[in-house]
Amino acid sequence: MHTTETYLTVAFQALDSIRPLLKENFGKPDKVKCKADGSLVTNVDPEAERMVREILQKHFPEHGILGEELESVNPDVSLQWIIDPIDGTKDFIHGIPVYGSILALYENGEPLLGVIDVPETDNRYHAIKGSGAFWNGSPIEIENCELKDVQEGILAVSSRSGFLKCGEEDAYDRLCQTHPGVLMLPNCYGHALAARGAATAMVNFNISLWDIAATKIIVEEANGKFAIRKRGDRYDMICGKPSVVDWLLDHFEMVPTGL
Repeated sequence: MHTTETYLTVAFQALDSIRPLLKENFGKPDKVKCKADGSLVTNVDPEAERMVREILQKHFPEHGILGEELESVNPDVSLQWIIDPIDGTKDFIHGIPVYGSILALYENGEPLLGVIDVPETDNRYHAIKGSGAFWNGSPIEIENCELKDVQEGILAVSSRSGFLKCGEEDAYDRLCQTHPGVLMLPNCYGHALAARGAATAMVNFNISLWDIAATKIIVEEANGKFAIRKRGDRYDMICGKPSVVDWLLDHFEMVPTGL
């Protein structure tokens, strides 16, 4: 019988294995293609995912695996690993050091552990259910703020294109025009900053499951709030300080549905 600590050890091992590949190709991948959904993919994405899968399957052949680039494995079993080998591919391509790798383990649709790894800045965030959240091994905890202070500090948002695709561009524009500290950040990088309180919250619309696979457990184990709205196979997410998340839910008139 495996423990969650064993799962985490292997997750770290899998992410450690792809760091050299990512660093070697950072800013200079050999091939770049545009996928059907308009997102970019490089030759490195599937190679990195394959390396992670090999380690997971070696240790846990009975587990399922869901990844962005390759076919699912054992899709009907209760324990499922979810992988995004390069989150922020555009940043990776252009040599901007805020891309990351995401790996999480879910049991019956609920996360047991999650890891966000940011190779170029040597930062790693993780959480295990019931054991807290950590940044480079040190505990992190989100401090809430009063309602009157929700417009203080840095508010992280993803690019306008995601909001445009789901008809939320007007609310996005109003937020950017009225909040004095809006900063555009790629997905998991912004999620991690919200999880340790560097950003008061992160707003990220029109994303996939693997983009948020580790975020829920890291934010909630850090005593933050994670709100999600499911639209078909796409998701809209707000996470961070509970009072700021509640304020943003009102701003976007968003009713959370859960994963």
